[in-house]
Amino acid sequence: MQSARCSRRERRARVLWSAVAKKTPPPTESLSHNPFARLAPDKPKTEPAKTADLANAPKGEAKAKALKARVVLRREKKGRGGKTVTRVQGLPPGSAVTYAKQMKKALGCGASVDGDDVLLHGTLTERGAAWLEAKGARTVIGN
Repeated sequence: MQSARCSRRERRARVLWSAVAKKTPPPTESLSHNPFARLAPDKPKTEPAKTADLANAPKGEAKAKALKARVVLRREKKGRGGKTVTRVQGLPPGSAVTYAKQMKKALGCGASVDGDDVLLHGTLTERGAAWLEAKGARTVIGN
């Protein structure tokens, strides 16, 4: 004979399984009428404004410019609450967003853009220098 009392876990399991058992299968037919079709504006869609956000980098910038200049990697800690970043200076103007996105993926770290410089989150001077040298840059490691 079962006892009348059950634990909270058992009650929760019963409620969950009863909800799963009562689930109805999804409808097989698609809606043929859209009640919101007349509410849509007749204006053509406009493109959103482009920002310097790393996640929304324009597709045209997918290929970065060739690195032929000297690139300086410097480790900084001042004014960041004790956190260390690696500043990459000397990249071609306007290509910082592209390089930040590529370095973020290749080095497995966070990256942000500060003007024409890329800030790599963490102490990544040696790994960043090796990656930039593979891209054809002459690298100089600062402090």
